[in-house]
Amino acid sequence: MSPTPRPNRVGIVSLSIAAGGFIALEVANHWHLIEGTSWSVVRAGFEAAVVGGVADWFAVSALFKPVPGGRLALPHTDIIVRNRHKLTDGVVDLVENQLLSPSSVREKLRGFSLSKVLFEQFDSRDGRQLAASTLSVLAGHAAAELEDAKLRGFLTQLLREQIRTAKLAPLFASWIEARVAAGDTRVLWQTVAATLADQAERGDFDELLREIVQSGLDAYKGELSGLAKVKGWIASAAFDAETDGRRLRVGLSKTLRDMAIDASHPFAARLDKAVLAYAANLHVGDNEAAERVRDFQERLATHPDLEDVVGHMLTDLRRLAETKLRDSRGEFETALADLIERGLTKLRGDEEAKARLDHWARESLGSIVTRHHGVIGTTARESLNRLDDRDLVAQLEMKVGSDLQYIRLNGAVIGGLVGVVLMATKLLLGST
Repeated sequence: MSPTPRPNRVGIVSLSIAAGGFIALEVANHWHLIEGTSWSVVRAGFEAAVVGGVADWFAVSALFKPVPGGRLALPHTDIIVRNRHKLTDGVVDLVENQLLSPSSVREKLRGFSLSKVLFEQFDSRDGRQLAASTLSVLAGHAAAELEDAKLRGFLTQLLREQIRTAKLAPLFASWIEARVAAGDTRVLWQTVAATLADQAERGDFDELLREIVQSGLDAYKGELSGLAKVKGWIASAAFDAETDGRRLRVGLSKTLRDMAIDASHPFAARLDKAVLAYAANLHVGDNEAAERVRDFQERLATHPDLEDVVGHMLTDLRRLAETKLRDSRGEFETALADLIERGLTKLRGDEEAKARLDHWARESLGSIVTRHHGVIGTTARESLNRLDDRDLVAQLEMKVGSDLQYIRLNGAVIGGLVGVVLMATKLLLGST
């Protein structure tokens, strides 16, 4: 805060000198201590100086306060307070429509270079580190909002649309071929075979196997006729569900166990051949194969749990981001500072990019000034309205009151000179 300026007493001193001189000369004249034309001119000068000084004292005082004061105040005093609204409107108009008009601001923006400002601001390591620290704080706040319900809903809807419209068939086909080529499917078949072997050994498939055999026999009998049909009935009657079912279970379990142990099992190769054939159908646009992929996409896109999945992913992402920002903030900020430095280095050598950046900044700032120009006047008005009447007067008097004291000095001096000239003129014309 700047120190309060010392009060200027030039006006008081000049009026005091004029009044003192006038009184002294009048007393001396009354007692005949001074006589002659010259003293008459001097007396007239001091008299006029008093009149001029008092008149200008009244004029200056009337700006800031009621004169003489209270209920006795004259009507055209306390001018600033009485005309506060006009004064405010005038200041707002001056600032908004003249000093900071849209045209004047745009004129100033013609020479504005955002790239130059960026280079000056981030030329030092401290400047880049400050920007990186600010970005790090913003990243922390952004991470904390990752679980926002609106964001979750937006991302879920976006994911549903992407799942529906994505061309997954050729990608899925290529992925299948890559997995088969890498041998990943053999591991999958071994894992599935081991799981199924465990279930078969526990007897989980016994009922299913019996139903399959019985259904096969029934179908076989239905297709036969004559003597062959009799043979079918004999085969059906000879089938022992308990004994033959157990044999089937043992055989199935052994086959699955062998497949689980041997990655090169022939049945695994057949499975690979089957999925490769499916991938080939996807590549050529086979309708049936492609329809299965589209059906899978639609089921996934409309699944009611998809939003919960997105929510869990955002929760995990928030926790991971907060942990990383907390435990590695220094590394993160250093990486950001280096990124800023590399970006500015590239920008320095790209004149076209600098020109585009500067043009964008000027157009954007000019547009903002035009759209929100009223904020300037509103801000000025609100700043003035925050001061009560006496605070406003005190502020103005502190800024210009001292300079206005010279008006009082000028009033006394000019009044005195006019008085001298008038008296001298009257004497020359013989009017006294």
